[in-house]
Amino acid sequence: MLVMARFAQEHSRVDPWPTTGTGKVAPESPVRFPVLSTDRPKNEIELKQPPNEHAGDAERQDEEIIRRVLGGEVDAFEDLIVRYESFAVRIVVTKVPRADLEEVVHDVFIRAFKSLPGFKGTSPFRHWLSRIAVRACYDYWRGQYQNREDPVSALSERQESFLENLALNQADGPNDQAAVDQFEARELLDWAFGYLSAGDRLAISLTYLEGYSVAEAAELLGWSSANIKVRCYRGKRKLRQIISKTMEMRT
Repeated sequence: MLVMARFAQEHSRVDPWPTTGTGKVAPESPVRFPVLSTDRPKNEIELKQPPNEHAGDAERQDEEIIRRVLGGEVDAFEDLIVRYESFAVRIVVTKVPRADLEEVVHDVFIRAFKSLPGFKGTSPFRHWLSRIAVRACYDYWRGQYQNREDPVSALSERQESFLENLALNQADGPNDQAAVDQFEARELLDWAFGYLSAGDRLAISLTYLEGYSVAEAAELLGWSSANIKVRCYRGKRKLRQIISKTMEMRT
């Protein structure tokens, strides 16, 4: 398992919670998790909502695991990793380069563990985790844009060929919207996304490529619907300009 292997390799034989709220020494965990910050003793920690009688078996199992983790049984978090690693990978894999997939998924579960005391239990754990995953992708691109020296890499030979053929086939001049539609070929779209801000990139990826509604994208990113709409409009307009100018250079 991708994340489990990293936790086991990097954080073995360290117990971040040496004692529970009762003063009893907690059993050593084979996995070291970041220390959860809370002002309450571990034996008093509970979800802010009672168990949901209408929840499915999976949700009830998640709630029980979370209660165990917050009660001091830190290594129980491994059960959540096993249950949701594939789910997190499916969210992240469409938003970051494959080479950085493992690192971002690892970060998702680190964030989830640190934030677990804030989990209220008012919605399923998988929904809560999906928001963390999308925001981790957003932060990934913010970091990439801040650290890179070259704004955007040059087009590959295959991308150059695609654009040249596209330009030649448009006898009446470039059609921006048609070009945007064809740029949904992932490799080319990733190149064009390099010209957008991290926020515009994620807003378009969620709504335009992955089919989320504006309201759903806003919830996942923790923004207002108006912010998502503005970012999508601004981002798509910039993509059209980028594609149009690039094609004009080849006619």
